[in-house]
Amino acid sequence: MANSTKRIRNKQSPVNIVTKDVTPDPYLRDNPLQWDDTGLLSTSISNTGNTWEVSVKVAEPNLRGGPLQHHYQLDRFHAHWGKTNNTGSEHRVDGKQYAGELHWVHFNADKYKSFVEAASSEEGLAVVAVFLEEGAASPLLRSVVDCIPHIKHKGMKRVLQQPLDVSSPIPTSSSYWTYEGSLTTPPWYENVTWILYKQPTKVSPEQLAAFRTLMSYEEKVDPQKSSDGPIECNVRAPQPLVRRIVREPLKKQDDRGPRSKGQPSSTEYSQLLQKKK
Repeated sequence: MANSTKRIRNKQSPVNIVTKDVTPDPYLRDNPLQWDDTGLLSTSISNTGNTWEVSVKVAEPNLRGGPLQHHYQLDRFHAHWGKTNNTGSEHRVDGKQYAGELHWVHFNADKYKSFVEAASSEEGLAVVAVFLEEGAASPLLRSVVDCIPHIKHKGMKRVLQQPLDVSSPIPTSSSYWTYEGSLTTPPWYENVTWILYKQPTKVSPEQLAAFRTLMSYEEKVDPQKSSDGPIECNVRAPQPLVRRIVREPLKKQDDRGPRSKGQPSSTEYSQLLQKKK
């Protein structure tokens, strides 16, 4: 494929967000991120061997604005967690890990016809991430937990009779970080625009414990590798940021936007992006 992205260069994910080094960007403030509720057509949930994953079909593209130059369509939704309730997020904030991390994976519907085509292509994907913080049970994740006995082993799938409101945990706040990165699972394609909300959502200890009961192998296959067994942790370690820039919408009360020494302005950042393309 002519526009296929190389797998591994220097834009790997996840990363540690160092808040003092984040660049406030007036462009992100003036072009707010928009997630339209276009209605779910159908959903199913499956065990991928690495996580539970909800497959989603929507009527039309539903994510635009912010750092995105195209319209993106939600295709799937999954989670990451760790062995303990404070080591479950893939991204870190000033070195801090959260209890878990939810990912809404979108594909570029302006340039590609499907997720499969977009997954290995330039500007192919956008992932919205929300941190999970230990607390009260999440209504959405309660529905996921109810399905876990039916998808205990890798490859198992269950069609949901009632579509899940998969957007319910997404904060209404406009505060987020964004950067250019990669998939956090093989084949690590570097074609992902990451959007990480600062405000976490709640998850109960019991819900996290239920996630860890999923198995990484198929039901009728005996575990052969040391990695086969319960999916107790599906978190990738932080990757070097290298020369990438993490941005956030400039706050309205601060038109100049303080930036760390050596960090480019929004205009300079846009010029850098054009040079890389």
